[in-house]
Amino acid sequence: MRESFEKAFRRLEEEVKERVRKRVEELLQGQAFWKPLRGPLRGLKVTRVGKWRIIFSDKKPCVIDLLYN
Repeated sequence: MRESFEKAFRRLEEEVKERVRKRVEELLQGQAFWKPLRGPLRGLKVTRVGKWRIIFSDKKPCVIDLLYN
């Protein structure tokens, strides 16, 4: 996970943290819905948790970042 993900994650409310944790687990198990990104972010994927977006790569090493919309 990127340092920016960890920093943003620490500031989340506990309820949102739990939802993000659950979604990351679903992603790791291949059970979550995601969309491929286009343009300069091609090759990355995104899934939403409320107003937050989890941007990730399924290539090794996996990159995960968390953005607020």
